[in-house]
Amino acid sequence: MASAEPRGSIFSTVAGEAKEPFKRYQTAQAQRAQFGTKLGLSAAESAMAHSDKMRQIAEAAKYKNVTDPMDEMKKLAAEYLDDYGGDWNLAMNKAKFFLEVRPQLATAFGESQVGGIIDQGDLGQGLAPKKQQQKVKQWMEKNQSKIGQVFYDVNDGQIKRLILQPGTNTPGFEVIDPATLTGAMAADTDTQVQEQKVVSTGLSDAQAETEAAKRGLTLITRPDDAPRGWRSQQKRLDPNSITKAELEELIREEEFSAATEHLRTGKTRVR
Repeated sequence: MASAEPRGSIFSTVAGEAKEPFKRYQTAQAQRAQFGTKLGLSAAESAMAHSDKMRQIAEAAKYKNVTDPMDEMKKLAAEYLDDYGGDWNLAMNKAKFFLEVRPQLATAFGESQVGGIIDQGDLGQGLAPKKQQQKVKQWMEKNQSKIGQVFYDVNDGQIKRLILQPGTNTPGFEVIDPATLTGAMAADTDTQVQEQKVVSTGLSDAQAETEAAKRGLTLITRPDDAPRGWRSQQKRLDPNSITKAELEELIREEEFSAATEHLRTGKTRVR
């Protein structure tokens, strides 16, 4: 990514480098879904006469080279095997986080509410009860500033929100059902959020200003009475201008790019 020849603004160069791996995964998912839908409709609309079967065979042939989205996930998981001593389940869960779960969490709860991964050993899995409690306590103390954020536990594949438990006011986990992610919104409380969140992005105004400045970008806000073509005009006036929604997308792409850089460069990851 650092060696890429700049194309236009900083924003366009970084985004262009980061999008490709994630787009391949999304495209594969869409193609497989389209294939399944077409076959299903064909079967429902006929009595499966010989001519209908032949049409299905011809349709299937069009998709014989479609990439299975799981192939992308398995490819990434293979890179994590050494990290987990050859444990394929843990490696697959980590790959699933970057390719599937993380984008869902960012959409459902807001970019700023994605805490990251609870990795192998973080909570003392497999240790004696007393030592496990110590590990949990250490993790909670280390992450107490992230109350309200959502994490993905690669050990059991669960999505967990870090909360203050009622009654004791001590940190603990609330397991989130993945089926409830659609349309979910992060709860804003005094202990979870110090600034008013913007529902469309999950970033506060102050956070967005800071993140834009880090990247040498200028944060802009669309006026209520903005005419058609306003965004294109702003790009011409200042190629490094960026809206809050664009900034949030850029952050997601940067993190995904960092997680999959070894796949693009062919370099062995340093643990």
